[in-house]
Amino acid sequence: MYYAIYIVPLALGAVFTFLYLKEIKCKTWASVAISTCYLLSIHVGGLRKSHVFIVLAIVVFPSILYFIERYF
Repeated sequence: MYYAIYIVPLALGAVFTFLYLKEIKCKTWASVAISTCYLLSIHVGGLRKSHVFIVLAIVVFPSILYFIERYF
């Protein structure tokens, strides 16, 4: 249950963080480092949170940023 609720969406959030940082012309090594920190920091704190929708809202934010930067 934890894998479906936390880890899969956080992995998608880390991917969108990487794509967003690449979109704003950030270097590859910096994008990988920041998206890895994003994945690990929210993952460690996320499994302790009792409210699932807080973590999912945090995950949706990088995807929104990516699509806004890409298409607007």
